[in-house]
Amino acid sequence: MSYSIPYVVLIVFFIVLSIIVQQRRDDKELCLKIDVLGSLVLIVFFAFRGYLFTDWQTYYEEFREATWSDFNDYMPGVDREPLYLILLNVCKSVFGNYFSLQITSSIIFLVLLIRFFSHYSDNLMLAFVVFLAFFGFEITINLIRNSVAMGIFLNAIPYLEKRKPMPYFGFCLLAIGFHYSAVFYVPLYFFINHTINKWAFLFIFCCCVVIFALHIPILTTIIGTLGIADENLQEKLIGYSLASQQLGFGMGFLERLLTAGLVFCYYDRLTQSCKSNSIFINALIIYFILVFVLSDFTEISKRLSFLFVFSYWIIWAQIIKCFHFRNNKILFVSFLFFYSIIKTITTINQPYQAYENILMGNNMSYEKKIFIINHTFKDAKY
Repeated sequence: MSYSIPYVVLIVFFIVLSIIVQQRRDDKELCLKIDVLGSLVLIVFFAFRGYLFTDWQTYYEEFREATWSDFNDYMPGVDREPLYLILLNVCKSVFGNYFSLQITSSIIFLVLLIRFFSHYSDNLMLAFVVFLAFFGFEITINLIRNSVAMGIFLNAIPYLEKRKPMPYFGFCLLAIGFHYSAVFYVPLYFFINHTINKWAFLFIFCCCVVIFALHIPILTTIIGTLGIADENLQEKLIGYSLASQQLGFGMGFLERLLTAGLVFCYYDRLTQSCKSNSIFINALIIYFILVFVLSDFTEISKRLSFLFVFSYWIIWAQIIKCFHFRNNKILFVSFLFFYSIIKTITTINQPYQAYENILMGNNMSYEKKIFIINHTFKDAKY
């Protein structure tokens, strides 16, 4: 539990601020000061972190080996994304320190995230709590390229909502420049803003659960049927599938079940109270499909589903508004706060996740952190 204490403290800090904002909503000046304070704390916590989690190892090596000459024989789709490589080389040329890459990319992502929340949330501190509770720590710390791409896309959603194709596709192109997976955002323009029947939502979710529970190999079946994989690749896919079947029905499954149940129960209120909620509900459906249908391949499912986890960040906050009675709202918000803390404690519990901040001078050396990861790493099965 000791490893999760700094992360829990951060969540509790935002919980307290969100309560103050809710109670003093009429005091616009105070709320603005709280939003600025909370935003600065969020940025300092993440941007100036040390060697946290695991993916920094890959980025560290890329930073060390990066040169502008990489563009001489650049191959799109094969080499790293062009805008990421530019950011990488600029940070190395100007600062020469790996932490500059973490600081710069985190600030870019968090500023874009705050801008997104300011547009779709009336309590920024509550949005921070929900963000951190639902994969915010891992996305911000582990996924440098993915997070920046996601942040860019999140700010394209208003253009999607207003049916403005040029700026929307422009933002998507920028996002692809940081991570190729952002290409999945492009086709959303043509369907994600449509409101579907709530029974269709329930049917899709139930189908996903059945596929997940029975371990139906959808992806391997499709690849085998189309004949787009050789024998070696099919054997690897089967191996990955067998290795992933140990996930089962844990806290993550119950969380998704509860989320789907709440959305179904308050579907009409959600879609009628705010038109943009249809976008986030449809993104949630895509999230469920990627999590459950691709569960045979844990890492693929995890990375792709993260593209649409932003739906959680808005929907859970919107559900609060659906409760008619004040006591029910208080109970639900209390549950959300309690769950946020419990989830953080249970998911951040490894030595390589121990928080460090370079401003405080308590960050471990590269060699020591590598040693800790090699001897203590356990992949989270959430």
